[in-house]
Amino acid sequence: MAGSIASFLALLSLGVILKFGTTLDLVVCLSLGVFRKQAVFLDFVDKYINGVTVIKTLAAGAALLTLVPLLRFFISLTQFSSSPNGFPAKPMFFPCRTNHVRMFPTKHTFSYSYLMVGIPVGWKGSTGGMLSADVENEPASWYEKWPSLKPSSSWFTVNGDDYFERGHLKGGLETKLRNYLRTQGVDPSEFAYAYLFTAARFLNYASNPVSIWNLYSSTKELTATILEVNNTFDERHSYFLRPEPSQVEDTKTPKFSKSWPKDFYVSVFNSRAGSYSISTNDAIYPYMSGPGSINTNITLSSSSGSPKLIARLFSTEPGIDPSTMSAVQKFNFLAKWWWVGLATFFPRTAFQAVFILIRKKVPWSFRPEPRRNTMPRQADESEVFIEQIFRRYLRYFVKNSPIPTTISYTAAGIPDTATEVMTSDSAQLAPAEDIKEMEFKVLTPLFYSRYARSPSCLHGTIAESQLLNSTIYLSDPQLSLTLAKGYIESAKSTSPPIFSSRWEKLSFDFLHYIRTEAGNIENCETKPGSKKDLAFLPPIKDTRRMSELERFILKACTPAERSEYVRRMGKIYLADHLGFGWPQILDLEIFTLKAGVLWFTVKTLL
Repeated sequence: MAGSIASFLALLSLGVILKFGTTLDLVVCLSLGVFRKQAVFLDFVDKYINGVTVIKTLAAGAALLTLVPLLRFFISLTQFSSSPNGFPAKPMFFPCRTNHVRMFPTKHTFSYSYLMVGIPVGWKGSTGGMLSADVENEPASWYEKWPSLKPSSSWFTVNGDDYFERGHLKGGLETKLRNYLRTQGVDPSEFAYAYLFTAARFLNYASNPVSIWNLYSSTKELTATILEVNNTFDERHSYFLRPEPSQVEDTKTPKFSKSWPKDFYVSVFNSRAGSYSISTNDAIYPYMSGPGSINTNITLSSSSGSPKLIARLFSTEPGIDPSTMSAVQKFNFLAKWWWVGLATFFPRTAFQAVFILIRKKVPWSFRPEPRRNTMPRQADESEVFIEQIFRRYLRYFVKNSPIPTTISYTAAGIPDTATEVMTSDSAQLAPAEDIKEMEFKVLTPLFYSRYARSPSCLHGTIAESQLLNSTIYLSDPQLSLTLAKGYIESAKSTSPPIFSSRWEKLSFDFLHYIRTEAGNIENCETKPGSKKDLAFLPPIKDTRRMSELERFILKACTPAERSEYVRRMGKIYLADHLGFGWPQILDLEIFTLKAGVLWFTVKTLL
């Protein structure tokens, strides 16, 4: 019995190592069965592996893992500190506490410690071996960071790549901030200084629900604030707030308040409806040289105006300058705060969510897809692949349009989100006033797989822009409708698709047979009849037909790309049929099936 269990566990381990199995699974497991039958494998285990050896090995590993960070700590005591001279404020730690009070539908309160850091925007370097910002050669991972001897290496790091739009920009935080202000129609030169309050990465891990950018005038007065909010779905949204003169309170420590509509889904227990209000202070008053004391209240109100949730973030002690910390202070600080960032989401937030759901019975609000000004989640591998095909298809679509057209296309969820301008051949010689212009912005990577499901480019484009929670934004929907109709008419006269082999034809036929409709997106904002009437579109008589996108794939893509398209879309369709729409569940089901078949095969040979 013990040998059978060991064999089965070995098979499962092999499957995991081989990433849920490859064509080598059968060969490896059959070989394991032969060794098992010959007793070579078990003799080896009995001879060289025993309980004492395992315990000694684990103890040695634990000792090593204990010594390495201690060595890293002592090395950090002698590390170089970049001078923040030229900046009125210094990089600092802000030990804080956060309170959350839910008013309805049921009352619930919780509180826990929280560590914020302050970074003068534009400063780059490391201070005290404890805190760094925008350091290019910062070790990328925790196992590189622990023994690192690089002078820039710090325990807590802030990097511009984690803020505003995705990707790396030269200039880090300062460049990201300037770019964001321009998107809001604000001149960056209006603000001479900026100071960022955020949760830093510790050993390259961070859970950062909200970052606060304080913007200061040339006289070092707080004149605006940016709240950059992240949710657990890898989405991000920023609110630019400028207090009205009547809202500024003339007190010893200046404060301001502001209210604005909610436009971002944050919690699974709150929809996107309602509004926020903030009451905060200038934490480094006066003139960006104060000791540092955060005191911020954010209130979420329902659509009726009643306070629903109150979140408070406040300092528990004055700000700490890392460059002045002694060795003992650094040791005590790390011992007290190293785990806080790691525990912010799990177990702290996750535990509270489970408690509210089960004990308080607060209803779940399913996530809507993001709106136009929200940064979407990152695309998965299948969405990245389909986006590449779709971009080429859109170029071809626009290029051959008989209507003089220019389309500005912006992708979603991929590293390169720069806008690409596509121009039709007919627009090259057309007068400028005759050229039609349209912005085509993808709001969520979910669009790519949903669009690929549609047998009609016309229905796929219009339907995804007409939903209440649309996945794309079209600045001129009527133009897209005209373009799509013209393309369909021209496509009717084209020759039938040409397949490279009979197997490829069978693959596409099977793909059409298992095709599933995209359907409506059910979430906290979906209401009966929320999907707008698409009756003005010509009906699709054959839902199993080849789509215009697939015709393009057969015409312009390589055999390897066509095969990859069938594989990835087939997995999406099968997940709808067998995995409740989750490819991860389908992977688990396939892995379990393969493990069972291999186990049965090995048992048969024994």
